[in-house]
Amino acid sequence: MDKRLTENKQVDLSETIRHALIAEMKDSGLCINVAAQDGVVSLWGIVDVLAEKLTAEKIAQQVYGVERVENGLTVAMDNFLPDKDINTQVLAHLAKSEREGVRKLGATTKDGIVYLLGHAPTLDIAHTAEAIAAGVRCVKDVVSQIKVGETDSPDDANVTNAVERAIANSGILDVRKINTSTLNGVVKFQGMVDSIKDIELAADIAYRIPGVRAIHSELKARHGATDGDRALTNRLRDMLSREKNLSRGTIKVHVVKGMAFLYGEVFDVDDRVRAEQLARQVAGITGISNTIQVSAHNLS
Repeated sequence: MDKRLTENKQVDLSETIRHALIAEMKDSGLCINVAAQDGVVSLWGIVDVLAEKLTAEKIAQQVYGVERVENGLTVAMDNFLPDKDINTQVLAHLAKSEREGVRKLGATTKDGIVYLLGHAPTLDIAHTAEAIAAGVRCVKDVVSQIKVGETDSPDDANVTNAVERAIANSGILDVRKINTSTLNGVVKFQGMVDSIKDIELAADIAYRIPGVRAIHSELKARHGATDGDRALTNRLRDMLSREKNLSRGTIKVHVVKGMAFLYGEVFDVDDRVRAEQLARQVAGITGISNTIQVSAHNLS
């Protein structure tokens, strides 16, 4: 492959991730640096809390073309808190949860690392507690030592059946596309679904099933679903390529969560306006960020 094409591909991936971070995290996403090389994405910079670090990684992982994320983000420690104070805040936040299972959990903190303790009937209770602890300032990491599952856990066959019923009852996922099996409480998913969101939804459903101790997902996403961001991106790119004047410039476009991000360079202001007009014609695009530059030697 031509070296310039390869470099442009990496730049496009980095830009897509930057736009996704800003769209999801607002001002917090502006301080996150992104670089991409052969599908491997590096994140670095400073975030306020651990939850933002974890969220940024999740957002990057959802972008088409990303194979692996190396998360080098650092949690700010401007206002240092001793372990005792951190632990007090974590416990206070857990106690405010609407979920009784979360309120019953405990925690201990050492060197800024929070260790969650206690028993949870389902994995989603444990994950909720982890997310709460990650949102407390000065927490460097969260380690769950929560024991998951009922005292008398159901056997693997019953767990598999319960997961499959829950997926079927979701009304969103097609249970026929997902092969589910369970071994010692570890649920394994295999198959092909429409999107990364569907992969996450299958896991979220399973987390709520008693007896599920862990999830191992080998599900693959079928990229380019007709109603997805990638389909909208391709549709708009096709429309732009059909415009004779616009094809002279270098307009790039990505759609993230329905928001179209236009950037690059054109030869006159009318081309910039026309690109935005075309974006507004695409059903499914809910907003537009137009940062297309007009070539300096054509400005008067």
